Amino acid sequence: MALGVCGILAACGILAGCGKGGTTLEYPEAINLLRENNTSGITMSFSSTPPDRTTAPMVSKAYDQLQENHVLDCSGQTNLCVPGAAGGALRQDSATELVLTAGHWAPGNISSIQRTSTSTAVAQVQMSFEPSPLYHDFENAFDALRTPGSSRDLDQKVDGKTMTATFQRLEDGWHLESLQ
Repeated sequence: MALGVCGILAACGILAGCGKGGTTLEYPEAINLLRENNTSGITMSFSSTPPDRTTAPMVSKAYDQLQENHVLDCSGQTNLCVPGAAGGALRQDSATELVLTAGHWAPGNISSIQRTSTSTAVAQVQMSFEPSPLYHDFENAFDALRTPGSSRDLDQKVDGKTMTATFQRLEDGWHLESLQ
């Protein structure tokens, strides 16, 4: 009879862990959850009005590069630029401001995972900047045009940043609850 009880207890123990993501959150599962839940885009803004060439030659050069590549169309009579044929990722935020989603933060490495309760874990995640295709192709020009303070996240793009991920364990396994 003792073997029967032990067998039942062993079977219950095995079934309790099946399909629930296990009792601990392991690195591969955590990084996969982070990759599946992309972060929101990092936006930047810049003026749709090119400056006077004599007062800001570097900025004028950036506008010229974007016009030559049809990212911007500044041919109107109002001296305002609008998204050009190749500027599909640009949008007009106001009459005088254009906005671009420059990229997003992507998980690079998890430096620690800490279980905070039976159903919660917290991880420190090193994030790296992944540029959008348009920003990647014209990064120097967009950086020259960027309105100061319009995107503090872009100031961190070279070094990356550390974020805190909170995971919740539900009946069907681990889920990313928040990333801050």
